[in-house]
Amino acid sequence: LLSHYCSDIPVYFVPGEHDRSNDFSNRLRQLGVHVLRYETEELTIKGTNIVLYGIDNASFTPSFDLNNSFATPDKTKLNLLLAHIPNLDGYDSFPVDYVFSGDTHGGVMQLPFVGPLYANSHWFPKFTTKEPIVDKGVFEQEGIYFFVSGGLGNYPVPARFFNRPEMSLITISPPKADK
Repeated sequence: LLSHYCSDIPVYFVPGEHDRSNDFSNRLRQLGVHVLRYETEELTIKGTNIVLYGIDNASFTPSFDLNNSFATPDKTKLNLLLAHIPNLDGYDSFPVDYVFSGDTHGGVMQLPFVGPLYANSHWFPKFTTKEPIVDKGVFEQEGIYFFVSGGLGNYPVPARFFNRPEMSLITISPPKADK
């Protein structure tokens, strides 16, 4: 799948805890995939300067702070964080415009009117926690927009229920200048 897309467009990848082997990353790089493990890449698309920040955390310590790993994002550029895990609170001190992540697999199994059976380390989170349920979709916190993909995988259980695998196409338009 990735080899098909890499021939036409740049593809960026942040590994998760199940695809961290160097052999896998090297195979992706040979296909032309840009694998980002605490790295940045800059690109320009239609006159918009973009900085991609990629992190592959599978867990977070209480002292986690992206400001210790990267320079402060340049506000004159569009800053995008590609992160395996959607850690809304962990990214709020790092002023990017958008965060794209996965890891939740959309909650793997969803029930109508109930939502995910498991998300954010909670079983039946709608009933067991007051934390926001960040399973899939678009979320906003502190002026940062988060997109969490349900993805293609189905770990830990090889099944999905009311949660189809997804591959998303997202169009980002720069803000229109005030007149």
